[in-house]
Amino acid sequence: MIVQGGPVPSLESIAIVCTKLGANRAGMQELVMPTRVPTGIPGLDQQIKGGFPSGSLILVAGPPGTGKSTFGAQFLLNGIEHDSGGVLVDTCQTTDNIRELAGEFRWDRTLIDKIRPVDCFNFRIGERAVNTVHIGSFGEVIILINELLGTKDGPLENGGRIVVDSFSDFILYNSLESSVRFLQVLRTSLKYHQKNSVTTLIILDSGDDDQKTVQSLEYVTDATIKLSANDRGRFLMVSRMKATPTTFTWTPFKIEDGKGLGLS
Repeated sequence: MIVQGGPVPSLESIAIVCTKLGANRAGMQELVMPTRVPTGIPGLDQQIKGGFPSGSLILVAGPPGTGKSTFGAQFLLNGIEHDSGGVLVDTCQTTDNIRELAGEFRWDRTLIDKIRPVDCFNFRIGERAVNTVHIGSFGEVIILINELLGTKDGPLENGGRIVVDSFSDFILYNSLESSVRFLQVLRTSLKYHQKNSVTTLIILDSGDDDQKTVQSLEYVTDATIKLSANDRGRFLMVSRMKATPTTFTWTPFKIEDGKGLGLS
């Protein structure tokens, strides 16, 4: 457990330990094709060979209001429905938003209560809640994620899922460079503890002026899913994904009452 007020390991110290231990394991691991993790988005799995590559880091980018948080919520709840551990790194009361969406989309509220939050929101407004972490304490965030998933107890039988919503707040309160470093260390930590069983969604608010940010994050992620919306509707494109053919085609999708987000 994290001791409040005690020293928190730096990103560098976590990275060094995980890298050394991971190197010792590397020689014993065989090269295998990644298994697939269902996305929870109707119509998407058929486009990407059955789901996300297990253990991958997925960037979900688009302007505000395009459906990114709904996408992330469905991904988490789909995992919990199949007994996969689910952690939400919440910078903007996303857990409360998911509860509100549950009524509109007829989601199972008992599943929502099983989401394990890393609360990076209440610290910003001077309040304390369960699992509250300062948004700038990257090392503490990584430790808490591992604790909530129970990764140190051995491989998760049904895998794990993480959603960071919104990663834009990490960049805003810190810097792009340090936030990218955080992702690199998070990946190293999860890969050491769980090999490739934990799949992570990084949600980013982005527009035409944020291409530098997107490109920087693409260096440390395995896939990019872009969402957009205009007067013709909502659209989704898988522009890149490890071990998966992509077509750079915008596919229409809808967010409907009683259903949630699904490709048309």
